Amino acid sequence: MDGTMSMRERAKLLRCLETLTDREGNSVDHVLITNARVLTEGIDVPDLDAVVFLEPRRAG
Repeated sequence: MDGTMSMRERAKLLRCLETLTDREGNSVDHVLITNARVLTEGIDVPDLDAVVFLEPRRAG
């Protein structure tokens, strides 16, 4: 998921979580959605099992 996607495209990806399907509608066991600053605080997605925040390590 990225900032160039329309709200409709983003909603379709979130529906994949509810239905356990891929973007083409095929049944799947797991759904993984990645995003960069698109889904932020305040979004409610009851079908999520986990949220992971990753940041690159800085040498120093």
